[in-house]
Amino acid sequence: ALAVARERHTAQSADHAGWQARASDAERRMAETARRLAEIAEDHAVHAAKPAALTAEIEAGEATRARLAAELAAADTVMREADTRQRAADAALSQATEVLAQARESRASLVARAENEELRRAEMARISGERFQCPPPLLADRFGFTEDALAPATEESAELEKLTASRERIGPVNLVAADDLARIEAEHG
Repeated sequence: ALAVARERHTAQSADHAGWQARASDAERRMAETARRLAEIAEDHAVHAAKPAALTAEIEAGEATRARLAAELAAADTVMREADTRQRAADAALSQATEVLAQARESRASLVARAENEELRRAEMARISGERFQCPPPLLADRFGFTEDALAPATEESAELEKLTASRERIGPVNLVAADDLARIEAEHG
């Protein structure tokens, strides 16, 4: 009986040691399971927070997109206004350039006309000196007429041409006789 009791005690001790090993193994597995459960809970919290974070990111992205779209629209409006102002400035520049070109043409024409008139004046002074032995400003005093009594230059030129042609027809002999007649009439008058 003692041998049986010892055998039983040995068997029970072995069972007890087995159960203690199992209990220790179970505690270790439970601790591992608790750690894994905590990790899973943490992962779950991270994953649960991700949709909210993604939604917040999407909303922030949409807000940024809307803001950038508004800024782009404002920039487009500014560009259109600047383009309109540039076209108006180009038109004004073109018009000013045209006016400047016309003014230059007019100035060149006036300069040419002034040069022509100066040459004509010099030619008239030379002719006046040859024909009347007197510069043009002194002709009125020398021949007794006033500048106000003169007709326009074209009429005076036409009259001179007519008288010159008439004198040419009379001839040099008759011209001397006409001059003598005028002199005698002036003396006896």
